Amino acid sequence: MIDTASAVETPAVDSTVVTETPAASGTNDDLQVVDASSETHTEEDSTKGKETETHNEDGSEKTPEQQEDFKAKAENREPLPAEIRSALKALREADPKNAAAVKALHGSWERWNAAKEMLGTGEGSGIVGLKQLLSAVGAKDLPALSQAYIEQSQMIESVKGTDELLYAADPVLSENVYEDMKAQGKEAMYGKVVSNFVEHLKTADPNAFYDNVAKPLFLQSMDEAKIPGALNALHKALVSGDTETAKAITKNIADFYIQLRDENGEKSKISKERQAWEQERSSKETESQKAERTKVESGIAEECDKQNNVQLGKYLGAFLRLPFFKDFPYETKVDLGNGIKDRLYATLKADKAYQTAMSTQWKMKTLNKAQMVQIHTSKLQEIGERIVRETIKNRYPGYAKGGSAAGKAAAAVVKKEAGTKAAAQSLSTMKPIYIASRPENLVRDSITVGGKTYQAEDLRTLQVMGRGFTKTPDGKGFRFVTWRR
Repeated sequence: MIDTASAVETPAVDSTVVTETPAASGTNDDLQVVDASSETHTEEDSTKGKETETHNEDGSEKTPEQQEDFKAKAENREPLPAEIRSALKALREADPKNAAAVKALHGSWERWNAAKEMLGTGEGSGIVGLKQLLSAVGAKDLPALSQAYIEQSQMIESVKGTDELLYAADPVLSENVYEDMKAQGKEAMYGKVVSNFVEHLKTADPNAFYDNVAKPLFLQSMDEAKIPGALNALHKALVSGDTETAKAITKNIADFYIQLRDENGEKSKISKERQAWEQERSSKETESQKAERTKVESGIAEECDKQNNVQLGKYLGAFLRLPFFKDFPYETKVDLGNGIKDRLYATLKADKAYQTAMSTQWKMKTLNKAQMVQIHTSKLQEIGERIVRETIKNRYPGYAKGGSAAGKAAAAVVKKEAGTKAAAQSLSTMKPIYIASRPENLVRDSITVGGKTYQAEDLRTLQVMGRGFTKTPDGKGFRFVTWRR
């Protein structure tokens, strides 16, 4: 939407113009909220009068050696050895062009020194040991290894819990087995699984088989088939001399037995297996049809969302040419675009005529993509301008009269709010915010985030992986960040 708004050549709009626009459900990668990984404040403002990695308390710039000592002290480690420091210094002084190479070598030594202690000593240690471990678990790097460890731990706990249920003969185990098979779409095989256990029990422990399975089930089956009543009736008929009734009852009992025998015979089993095969084939055909329909539905949603961006972008472009929006950064425009689409979705959801028309189309056995996109596009053209204008007016009431300075101030507020939101989201999801380079204000002391405590060693491990925590600008919270290593 933002790219469309920037490219469309339309005249600036009057603040009183009105229009409306609908949208189909969906998402747009171009309109995702920008992480706002940095705020508008400089290092000089936040470190004035304090010693930092690059400057002394009096404001003078530190030499590379002093910077190394400062970082080593902050990270509770030994500084760069004198012989290495001297060699790097000589290399740098030999030719100013060597400065970049010296910095790279220095950084490599720091990273190795931070990782070396964690790699241990002895057999299976060091880089070779790490490589062997990654190969053994099929992981390509440390994040993958960490995920594999988590999954393995979860599996071990699950197996341990299952074993406890098994050893205690807890009936919950059978429920869990069935639910697991059901989740995999294999619940039809549950009966065979139980049957296999019963057959094995008959061989492994005949007494337990007859006492715990055969006798109880046989008695239950006789009661369900009303055998006791039939036997009582047969006895009564014989005592009274009613032979015809006795013969009829006897025949019914015999027929019941023959039917039961035939149902469990080889011929019946073959018939049942064929029936199961037919059902499975039909189920696969149905799944294929569902997959094809899902593909068509996704195509319709994507096309409708594309129309959202095109149509709304045209209306938004006219507003963005006003002085108020001149200095708006891209991420703020993206946030505005997200707000416009949210209003659009809410408007469409409340539009009964639109919902009825689209619902009718969705219920069709064969979806008509062209017709559905046309219905959506027509509604967009009808309400698009109004949606854009109302969103802007709600967010920036003085946009029509305010100049570029007012717009810049408003954008700064939005950026700060987005940064706060991104920081909170990075902690709740533990998905780090990307920044260009490693920040100087990484948290290095023990902290607790999201109920988990990170010790200094944990924070050093994160740093080696190119991740860490920094404080928010107000100093009251943290955010989880990552950078290119």
